[in-house]
Amino acid sequence: MEKFIRVQNLDIAYNETNSNKQNTLLFVHGNSGSKNVYHHQLACELFKDYRVIAMDLPGHGQSSRCEDEDCYTITWYSKIVKSFISTLNLTSVILVGHSLGGHVVVGASDKSYTKGLVIFHTPPLNRTYDAAYGFNQSPHFACYLNGEVSPENVDLLLDATLYNKNAYEQFLLNDFMNTHPSCRTKLGTSAQANVQLSEIDKLKKATFPIAIFTTDHDPIVNVNYIKELNFRLRSGDLVCINEAGHYPQLENPEAFNRELLNFLEDL
Repeated sequence: MEKFIRVQNLDIAYNETNSNKQNTLLFVHGNSGSKNVYHHQLACELFKDYRVIAMDLPGHGQSSRCEDEDCYTITWYSKIVKSFISTLNLTSVILVGHSLGGHVVVGASDKSYTKGLVIFHTPPLNRTYDAAYGFNQSPHFACYLNGEVSPENVDLLLDATLYNKNAYEQFLLNDFMNTHPSCRTKLGTSAQANVQLSEIDKLKKATFPIAIFTTDHDPIVNVNYIKELNFRLRSGDLVCINEAGHYPQLENPEAFNRELLNFLEDL
């Protein structure tokens, strides 16, 4: 059931299951997405011992839009997630972030409440903008940074990023078109202005367990870039979800959920 909570004068929408559990799985979606992308995880019996929450970032899904359109940066999103955690009084959280959501949860992670961190399709960046190395060059990638986009171009993007075409759901297009255009334009300019934190340094200094998921058919992220960073990961290496593109939580939810549970059981 969809719920709302007031965070920094914004209404933040979220879905939740198992609200009586102490340990929380908090899922954060990617650029121009929403909490809908995690419906297979919210309904998964494997996570019955966890409070499972998927939230909409401001400007996305059913959450409020910010009056100051310049606020839509990775750093600001991270502050929103931290305030969301504080407002709900969550004290033991496993943060899970997809694509942009991965960058956001890295910034939001804090040893006071973070029990573990999982990012997927998120090449950690340094203070100098490493997008040329972290991301593959795709003709469709511009949709993620352009304010005004057409449904036709978004459909082309989704077709290119979904390896398992049967995983396509109408909400993917609807969520993209519903996202405030400034969420995309400001994201690109803020990253290029080097205003994000050094995610690489933060991850290498982290005291909590970390996992990085990839897939065998993601056209966007340069997996070799991530491998060269030599992070200390709980599994010892990157975890690859097979038969999936940029949305493994939708394209191969059984494998994604199983690997996530493996990480949780090892905490």
